[in-house]
Amino acid sequence: MGMKAEANTGVGRRRFAGAAIVLPICAALSVASLRPAPAAGLNDPFGRDSYNLSEADWELFKQTVRHVLEAQKAGATADWAGKESGRAGRATLLRVFERDGMPCGEVEHVFTVGGGRRYVLPFCRAGDGTWKIAF
Repeated sequence: MGMKAEANTGVGRRRFAGAAIVLPICAALSVASLRPAPAAGLNDPFGRDSYNLSEADWELFKQTVRHVLEAQKAGATADWAGKESGRAGRATLLRVFERDGMPCGEVEHVFTVGGGRRYVLPFCRAGDGTWKIAF
């Protein structure tokens, strides 16, 4: 009995930890949907501040992700490097798929210089031509 209670406690902690990660992401997506989307480009609800990037680096980051998504070929890669900040990254299209008739792609982004995390996010192209994160 004692072992079963300990196992259930661990499951509860894992569920709580999962909810602690998912809920802020859902909240960010809800808030982002209140803002009008740009006419074309990449719509990332996390924004440049969440990646700790300058405005110039953020533009390079978005261009790079858009570039691999437009290629629609798994394995496509693109690199960016900020001249002023010295930060750099690489985007790779891991897979191509379709959702509700929209072209989609799963993109991995890795910061190669200047620190940062690895991100893997699915994007789909909306009817207005923008690429939006598609959870």
